[in-house]
Amino acid sequence: MARRSLVFGGVWIPSRLAGPNLAAPPLSARTDAPIARAVTATAPGLRAARDSPRTRHIGVAIVHLIRGSLRDDLERTAREFKNGWWEGSLGDAPIRLETIECPLCGGVCGDQWGAENGFRCIKCSDCGLVYVNPRPDLAEISHANEVGEHRTAGEVLHVVYKRSRRKALRYAATIRAVFPDLIAASTPVRWLDVGAGFGELVEVLQEILPAGSQVMGIEPMAPKVVDAQARGLPVFQTDLSQIPGRFDVISLVNVFSHIPDFHDFLGRLRPLLTDRGELFVETGNGGDLASMEDYPDLLYLPDHLVFAGESHLRDYLEQSGFAVQSTTRIRVDTAVQFGKNVLKAALGQRIKWTMPYRSPFRRVLVRARLTGQPPRPRGRRASAGVVGRGGGIRTHDPQSPRLVR
Repeated sequence: MARRSLVFGGVWIPSRLAGPNLAAPPLSARTDAPIARAVTATAPGLRAARDSPRTRHIGVAIVHLIRGSLRDDLERTAREFKNGWWEGSLGDAPIRLETIECPLCGGVCGDQWGAENGFRCIKCSDCGLVYVNPRPDLAEISHANEVGEHRTAGEVLHVVYKRSRRKALRYAATIRAVFPDLIAASTPVRWLDVGAGFGELVEVLQEILPAGSQVMGIEPMAPKVVDAQARGLPVFQTDLSQIPGRFDVISLVNVFSHIPDFHDFLGRLRPLLTDRGELFVETGNGGDLASMEDYPDLLYLPDHLVFAGESHLRDYLEQSGFAVQSTTRIRVDTAVQFGKNVLKAALGQRIKWTMPYRSPFRRVLVRARLTGQPPRPRGRRASAGVVGRGGGIRTHDPQSPRLVR
């Protein structure tokens, strides 16, 4: 029997909650017999037996036991949906959304660039940065980053994953290509990896940096920290303000898109760098794309909050007192990646099918150095809630999908 969603009290309820046989009439109007048939018809193997008297009696008995609590649960869920949140297992905290201005320039106008998991991405009309709006508030974002679970309009988005040896090999090649001078020199280096994950880059740096170098990683996600420390790697779950000393290099590999306010984040990193300290940033150029159709993968919203282009990264860095030393672009939609997607699909994983060598998306590797100049003020600020130009959307649209766990 096909599963379908239920509109209950004017609020949409997903099919996984609505069940296989719930329809628009109020729960109190349903009879026991249809409920019993629903209970016994959910599995194809029981359909033939669903009309037998014995099966019907068993179903009715089950319904009498759970009917009251089921009705109460659905009514409570409907009330919570109507208020814009659903109390869930992640600390039993309500999901709260906030409408924001463009994180780069403060603009308030934009067009919809893409949507996924009940969230929408807006492309700023002023600077072109792509960002989730409305987004979970900062407390929700922080909690999700710590446990590796993001509540969405469907299932919980799990982002812990597992350690990847292949990723470590790629990191080794990347660091050798971007920092050949540091590797060839005999001077020890102090390196901090922010968003260290399972410690793949930390382990690589310990192997390839000059003797005497000190490497440290910090990671907000507790399961990853536990795994890294179990392998003897110096990866810690600590705040930037608690880190001692200063570093020659700070790396942010696939971290940018998770940061709600990159201006503020760079301001917190500056004191941790030496006077001529360097920053290494790796991310994608999603902000350069016309829409999510050109993006070669799922967006993984709201784990990813911001998608920048090359010019956006340069603006962020220059406004924060950094000078870009080098930029490297790497294609990702290769035949090898297509083969990996085929394997993922065979294993039942969600993927986005894209033909090789078609997407303008690139991995972008940026090496930047502190200039000694004070940070410049960011772009103009303005009030939110203005309709975007060229068919733009109102970012606080009351008809936007309600986010539920």
